[in-house]
Amino acid sequence: MDKRGIEELEIGIGRARTASVAGAALGVSAGLLAAFLGWFGQSAALPAALVSLALLSYAVLTRVANQHQLESLATDPGAYALPDVRALGKRLVTDTTRRRLAGWLWEVIREAGQPGSLYLEDRVRAHSHQLRALARDLSASNVVVQATSMATCVRLLTSAAESPLYNPNLPAEQLMSMLFRIRLGVVRVAD
Repeated sequence: MDKRGIEELEIGIGRARTASVAGAALGVSAGLLAAFLGWFGQSAALPAALVSLALLSYAVLTRVANQHQLESLATDPGAYALPDVRALGKRLVTDTTRRRLAGWLWEVIREAGQPGSLYLEDRVRAHSHQLRALARDLSASNVVVQATSMATCVRLLTSAAESPLYNPNLPAEQLMSMLFRIRLGVVRVAD
């Protein structure tokens, strides 16, 4: 990722954040106006309420899309030149997040093949050793995990359409590839 690309991404992320905040502020204002008009029985209360709902929905959708973009960028080491990606990376490597993801990996192993499970049993079974090792490492205090690895692990567990743990239309080999990329950023340090 070159300097110009980073600058363009930073501008886009900033615009999305501003749009989300502005949408929320306008939505709340329209909601207050609707409540005020409704208090006096004005017929304009319903349209104001609908505008409020539309603006708040826009704000939420813009925020979610921006967060999704940041999570995707966090898997790219070059994107850590962006302050928002760096901040996300710092949150990803906390002990709390590591333990949560380790617990989720144990859940994947435990629940794959159970009725109602979304995890693809054959893939989980084929890579259960790597998934167990990763879950143990994420829980260990003598292991350092790079933010890019944590971001890739989050994508593996949360982005069902893009994850070979959930999506049977993706090649099974993609799971091995993602686990390999995650493991590259997992380093055991001396006790």
